[in-house]
Amino acid sequence: MKSSHFLSVRLFLLHFLLIASVSNASLPSSECISTGDEAEINRILYHGGKGTKVALCQRSLFRLKSPIIFTAEDQALYTEGYPKDANRAMLIVEGPEQSMAIQGDCIDCNGVSVSSLIIDGNRPLLLRVPMGGALVELGNANDQQVVNCKLYEPRGWSALHLREGDWKSCSRAHIQGNEIGPCGEEWDPAYDGLSEKSPPFGNPRSDGISLACMDSVVEDNVVYDTTDGAIVIFGSRGSTVQNNVIYSRTRTVLGGINLVDVPPWEGDYTSVLVTQNHIFAHSAYLKVALNIGPATWSDDTESLVHHGSVIGNTISGTHLGYGIVVASCTNFTVLDNIVQKGSRFVGVMGAHCPEAPKNADPRGFVINKGSSEGVFQEEFENGEVQHIICIEPVVGPGEDGRPRRLRDSPLAIAARAQAALEAAEDTPPVSTGEVDEGVAEAIVTYQMALLKEVQGLEEQLGDLIDTKPSKAEKKRIGKEKNKGPFAAALMDLSTRLANLESERRQLRTTFEGFKEDLIGYNARFFTYESKHSSLLQRILSAARSISSTPLSSSSSSSPPVQLIKNSPILPPVEDESTSSSLTKWLLGFLILQLAILGLSWGWKQWRRKKGTTFRGNRKRSSSHALRMY
Repeated sequence: MKSSHFLSVRLFLLHFLLIASVSNASLPSSECISTGDEAEINRILYHGGKGTKVALCQRSLFRLKSPIIFTAEDQALYTEGYPKDANRAMLIVEGPEQSMAIQGDCIDCNGVSVSSLIIDGNRPLLLRVPMGGALVELGNANDQQVVNCKLYEPRGWSALHLREGDWKSCSRAHIQGNEIGPCGEEWDPAYDGLSEKSPPFGNPRSDGISLACMDSVVEDNVVYDTTDGAIVIFGSRGSTVQNNVIYSRTRTVLGGINLVDVPPWEGDYTSVLVTQNHIFAHSAYLKVALNIGPATWSDDTESLVHHGSVIGNTISGTHLGYGIVVASCTNFTVLDNIVQKGSRFVGVMGAHCPEAPKNADPRGFVINKGSSEGVFQEEFENGEVQHIICIEPVVGPGEDGRPRRLRDSPLAIAARAQAALEAAEDTPPVSTGEVDEGVAEAIVTYQMALLKEVQGLEEQLGDLIDTKPSKAEKKRIGKEKNKGPFAAALMDLSTRLANLESERRQLRTTFEGFKEDLIGYNARFFTYESKHSSLLQRILSAARSISSTPLSSSSSSSPPVQLIKNSPILPPVEDESTSSSLTKWLLGFLILQLAILGLSWGWKQWRRKKGTTFRGNRKRSSSHALRMY
């Protein structure tokens, strides 16, 4: 009884240990990942499921060919120890058409967090991606966090995007303590075109933070040199944007904080609060510190945004276009915002600015009272507002005023080369009646080299054709030489080429005559052969039998005659006279054959020699002409 009880306890303990070992095997390792790419991280996130946390070792580097993808609730990616400095792990984008480093916008991605990472979008090396997504793409879920990260140089339209979601369900995102920038390039009309809606090689500009998630908090971030909007609020009712520092240092910034978008929340900014932010135009142009209403950002003067509050923000710097601009809004509150002393508002109306009515001149507070309703601080001055960000910086002494952008993409270079080629094909050459000295010298050099080749050809044909010009030609050439070296060279070349053409026709006529004679002779020979084929066969057999018989030491010629007489191929010879006549006939025929063979062989050798010479001369002349070109 005790033994069976003891056995049952042992089996229970063994079963418990097996379950524990299986459970421990399914958990991700607590050790940090030292280096690699996205593959190992994605494997852990995919198989780990809910609550999986991936730690990256401090100062580690991960080269991404595709995004790191969150797959379930409460997953996290962070640097071990949560550092806030250069000890953070780095993710660098390296895929050819990749713009995203991290994607966590699945419907099951509630509670996803990204902490203590440095994320390099790598735009300076890989350039922009047309229609590229944000460097970090989150949203479509609740309670997500991005904390203490550094994001810069996204290849797409934004560094950090929290999208509203497939059913506009995103809420309670928390973006805190991040450093974001620089982002994007300045618009270059010569490269990006005049239409800001359809740049041919992708949008050069980029946001810093793009928030479309409800009831969210964006605080304590530093955002700088973002060539579109530093912080853009897409409705996001119930959200707070506070205690952020925004500045322009090396790149023109269109807007510091923007409340201008109607989609995706139909312009609803209910309970949105923008407060205690500091916007500073340091050493690069910042067009508008705070934009409220779609008319400030575009030509849309009909759409409205409503029920937001902008309170207690600070604006400063000497490279500002406008401080706060308000248009096309209802039920907005804008109070207690400060422009610090020493700030300066400057700019000139750009190419896209309306001519009539003209926008208000640069200043700290501008409102279009005809399209704005709400509570506004007294510093506001009424003025026209339409696409106010069309303003451009004043180019000072020693400044070239060129937009700051990266190098041309391979696609742009190829397109420009193709356009130049098509333009060159469609444009007829224009003659000015003058010859450039360098071109003239090159032509003369080429002509002289060509003359040298032609003279070599004449020397090789000298035995066959007399190529000396007539007295009249010599006299005419002498006159032409007196007109100048260039004209004389051209006339001399023309004369020699005409002589060569005449000589070529004479040679061709001679060769054609030889060819016709040979064809006639061959026809007569084949006719004779068809009539006397049996006799020729007997002669050939007799010749073979003679060549196979050993010669006697005697000088008598009778044995060969006797052999011919007794040959079974030829008819029997009755007497000496018949034998003598037949012998003479055979000898004559053989001599004729030898003569024919000799003529044929000589003709072929002469033709081969001359043909090789002609072809060689032509080949050398043409190759020389190609080199001269």
